[in-house]
Amino acid sequence: MTAGPGWPARRTLRVLAAAALLALTVTGLYLLLRGNTRIYSMSPADGGYALVGKQRLTARDMTIDLLSCDRYPKGTAIIAIRRATARRLFGRTVKVRFRNGYATHLIEQAGNAEYTFRIPITNEED
Repeated sequence: MTAGPGWPARRTLRVLAAAALLALTVTGLYLLLRGNTRIYSMSPADGGYALVGKQRLTARDMTIDLLSCDRYPKGTAIIAIRRATARRLFGRTVKVRFRNGYATHLIEQAGNAEYTFRIPITNEED
């Protein structure tokens, strides 16, 4: 049995199509599963704010867990929610989990910039 004319070209096209489909799938999963909420904490070194964690905030899971951050925030935490997520969650209440309980925050605006708010943190363990 012999292959017809153009056989190597068809095989190359199939391999390229499969590679393109795989690249699209990986890119889509990255965009769907990446963190859309960033948590900043006061940096003791320079007095500015440093990134301590990223999380995924969805309409089903409206909880930001400060316990899962790389470093637990001290003093005040700044939470920044991406613009598209803030627009989807406009008017909804987000729960923020601390070591000693929860706090709530209403997403009040959904403008053309990311939505940020501050949460004061009280450390009972200090």
